Amino acid sequence: IRLYAATGRAAKAVSQYKRCCEALREDLDVEPSPVTRALIDAVRAMPPPLDVPPPVPAIRYATTTDGVTIAYWTLGEGAPLVAMPTAPHSHLEVEWQIAEMRAWYERLASCRMLIRYDGRNSGLSDRGVADVSVEAQVRDLDAVVRDFGLERFDLYASFNSGPPALAYAAAKQLRVAHLILWSSYAEGAEFNALAAGVVPMMEKDWPLYVKTAGQGWWGWPTERSTQDIADWISASASRDDAVAFALANQDAHARSLLPAIRTPALVMRHRDEALTPWAAGMSRELAEALPCAEFVETEGSAPPPYVGDLEPVIAAIDGFLATPAGPIPEIRHAMTSDGVRIAYWAFGEGAPLIMLPTMP
Repeated sequence: IRLYAATGRAAKAVSQYKRCCEALREDLDVEPSPVTRALIDAVRAMPPPLDVPPPVPAIRYATTTDGVTIAYWTLGEGAPLVAMPTAPHSHLEVEWQIAEMRAWYERLASCRMLIRYDGRNSGLSDRGVADVSVEAQVRDLDAVVRDFGLERFDLYASFNSGPPALAYAAAKQLRVAHLILWSSYAEGAEFNALAAGVVPMMEKDWPLYVKTAGQGWWGWPTERSTQDIADWISASASRDDAVAFALANQDAHARSLLPAIRTPALVMRHRDEALTPWAAGMSRELAEALPCAEFVETEGSAPPPYVGDLEPVIAAIDGFLATPAGPIPEIRHAMTSDGVRIAYWAFGEGAPLIMLPTMP
């Protein structure tokens, strides 16, 4: 706390104090000492630094069909782009304090409306939810879409959010105009088999996992940004919630849905991404399996898009989203034998494939 205060990082000092309070109550059933409380009072009274970031966009809340509260914000104006969380690590407020992440969001929102949310068991959304399946993650996305009243929008997903994004795109093809997938995949079991050792590290030594992720997984070169990412991971989700998500993600299966997804898709990654080089093959296979997809690699070696030169990434996304998605197919109607009116559409040519709805 003193170190953060001495370097002018009051928000980090307060965050550290809160974690200290939780640890003391859980492990020793005691409160912080008067000296520590006096220290945090002094920190809270500190004047804001000159380079204080702009305020976090106003937080809104949506409710899923299974009663989970999902936090989200919007930034910018124009055609909506919904950015799914990098589950299980997601925290709307903490991410806004990290300059590189904030710059990423601001650039995405420079010519459109960006909608970003925390998934269940992470960030500002409800914690302690038992169901973290792909179907549950789809419900989180659907809650935000319904709450904001979106009819048609572009969808961005990265890493572990790929399977639920693909599931949603397959079920709601009239809603998703463009689909962007960054360094993602369709089959959770294959990804987790290649990333073996991550879940055991989470379970056995959570602090080591957080430190490792902060130092190496995200490829951030400075001590400041490494600590920022470690703080973000710690604030995003508890160890138990992160482990539960990782285990549930092993059951993610979206490959069978790919041939039916006619939505224009852009699959991207950094060309020299060093942490998971084997994921390059998975990204290419994903692009090849999607009927209307293109695969783009930009220069860079870090896993996330916001580390390194951001402009080539933004240019590729802007160019892709500027391409018309095509008109919504004509809606037709049929009548059942018991007098119920059924809406449907037809798309493409050749042998017919009938897709049953994802009820309800």
